[in-house]
Amino acid sequence: MRSLCAISMLATMAALGCEIETTGESARITEEATRGPVHVLYQATPETALAGTRIEVSIIATSESGCDVQTPLLAVSEGGTLGELHVLKCEAPADIPLQSGGRQWTQTFVVDSFVPGPVMLPELSIDFTDHRATTEMTGTIEVAPLQLTIVSSLESEQSDMHDIAGWMELPGGPWWPWLLTGGGFLVVMIGGALWLMTMSRDAGPPPTAAELARAALDSLRTRGDLARGESAAFYTGLSNIVRRYIEGRFNLAAPRKTTNEFLRDAEQDTRLIDSQRSHLQEFLRTADLVKFAGHEPAIDQGHAAMAEASRFIDDCEQRFTNTELEPQREVATC
Repeated sequence: MRSLCAISMLATMAALGCEIETTGESARITEEATRGPVHVLYQATPETALAGTRIEVSIIATSESGCDVQTPLLAVSEGGTLGELHVLKCEAPADIPLQSGGRQWTQTFVVDSFVPGPVMLPELSIDFTDHRATTEMTGTIEVAPLQLTIVSSLESEQSDMHDIAGWMELPGGPWWPWLLTGGGFLVVMIGGALWLMTMSRDAGPPPTAAELARAALDSLRTRGDLARGESAAFYTGLSNIVRRYIEGRFNLAAPRKTTNEFLRDAEQDTRLIDSQRSHLQEFLRTADLVKFAGHEPAIDQGHAAMAEASRFIDDCEQRFTNTELEPQREVATC
């Protein structure tokens, strides 16, 4: 039943999407600004959209070497909105190194609105830090807001309304078929509920972060990316596995942070020892170089990275096990 409902919803959405595309959309709206070593590009597509149509918003901040940009570039409100627009999706991938020596930060949104009229995407105010001089300098770059236009999808406010026709006589008939149908439906519902309860009892406890990570490593190992020369796909998958494990085990929200932000948090987390932090930093930096700078390590280096990730997970689990087995010492009160 769920599958049929999902298929129906997707078909309806696809039909609506095709209708929206045929109506036409306006061009992209863009604002940009430069201050010191930082340049910011702020854009949305389309500038004019039908009510309920998805609007893509992107922010790209580029800095020169030795400069850092504060993230997130634009924060979503607690209500899940950007100004008057509802946020459907928000992504902030890790910052990437550039050939010039600088770095690039990107944040993308998918938003929509069902209220016709002009709407504003908020003004950007992004802080940055310049480490190039002897004295560290800080600054803020501001970018003007983006004004969009939402157009009603109703072609006409008129509708075919008819007066009430009055009472109508419903056809009569025997009542027992309805009773049998209702009783059969009730039996099916009760049987389905009992089956779901039995399945939930047999499912057992959910897998741990380590079990999920080891299963993902096995899947990545058999996928054969290294043998096909697909280093970027391999290191992206391996980095995501380690980050998700860290999120589940240490609650550091690793997949949603850049490499620099995550490593700063790891430096302050006493549950990671120095050797673990060092290996983790080297591993994530190598993965960034492969994913974003076109670095091509040898196949044996990829196998070594896989083994290093597996050892990192085993070491973390062993330390947690030892900590849980240590006897609790009573502390005398003064």
